[in-house]
Amino acid sequence: MGYGEAKKRLAELLIEYFEPYRHKRAELEKNKDMVKEMLAKGAQRAKAIASQTLVKARKAVGLDYRSCK
Repeated sequence: MGYGEAKKRLAELLIEYFEPYRHKRAELEKNKDMVKEMLAKGAQRAKAIASQTLVKARKAVGLDYRSCK
């Protein structure tokens, strides 16, 4: 197998591998409002988890300002 043939085969494999992802992206592009809603919900969940983690981290390093009152 030569370089040119290997390059073509690699391109074919990449196209085949990424086909489901391209299809899913095309579906998501049709419903941008749903995507925005999903992202907002994910951001809310991430913020809740991150804030809990920050509280634990601040306590661990002695920067818990709530207990300084």
